[in-house]
Amino acid sequence: QRLLELAERDLGPPPVPYCFMALGSMARDEQLLVTDQDNALVLDDSFDPVQHDGYFLKLATFVSDGLAACGYSYCKGGIMATNDQWRQPLRVWKAYFTQWIDKPNAATLLNSSIFFDLDGVYGELELVQALQTLCAQKSSASPAFLTAMARNALNRTPPLGFFRTFVMETDGRQKQIINLKGRGTAPLTDLIRVHALACASTAQNSVDRLEAISATKLMQPAAIEHLRYALEFLSMVRIRHQADAIEQGQQPDNYIEPERFSSSERHNLKEAFQVLSHAQKFLRFRYPGIVRHTR
Repeated sequence: QRLLELAERDLGPPPVPYCFMALGSMARDEQLLVTDQDNALVLDDSFDPVQHDGYFLKLATFVSDGLAACGYSYCKGGIMATNDQWRQPLRVWKAYFTQWIDKPNAATLLNSSIFFDLDGVYGELELVQALQTLCAQKSSASPAFLTAMARNALNRTPPLGFFRTFVMETDGRQKQIINLKGRGTAPLTDLIRVHALACASTAQNSVDRLEAISATKLMQPAAIEHLRYALEFLSMVRIRHQADAIEQGQQPDNYIEPERFSSSERHNLKEAFQVLSHAQKFLRFRYPGIVRHTR
């Protein structure tokens, strides 16, 4: 918000109303220490690119550079308001979302997994609220889209093998590691998103989404409580791991070494991953057209 205030101070008042939109983990209020910036601009439908886009490109560049200076690295995938595609009037955003839901494919499903976590940060917030409503209403009415999103949510499985043993990767230093985000928190937020969209919820935070899901009776209360526990526990392990790295003067990341954990901590990790495994089985049951993926 402060960066946008400073940008407006330097550039002058905006020529048309707009809203700066946060996406992904920032929109969910779930950003940790290792993160990049995902953002976009929703402009009023009176926006004329010839007359107005120069202003908004400068504003987007000012904010993106400022975020980078504060430690939020530029998005490698270009999901930033500096990208012309993601600096559009509301009618274009509505057309984007409608197409992604009506005709899902690999590229648009990736977009949906990012852009369907959205929150207005600054400006005319009703512009983003209109997109939240559209997303919830159209998604909940599209079984084909929900099935496609569910299929994507099952692409990343928890790192558990037979007899609940850890399935680990080897890094360049030959250490046995687990990607706690890629095999834990990310697939959890993915499947929670699918259920929330099915319930036509406009909630963005994963815990808020679980509350919305609970209100619809789509899942048993115990299953929802287990999901909340798993998400909170794995998130805390990530936070502690990244904080420890910073204290030791190392670059924080999402890769943990289970052998460094106590036996009780490893047990709790396995419990959390088991919750994810059960939740993915339920998702597969709810959308039976899905072909099983293992990765």
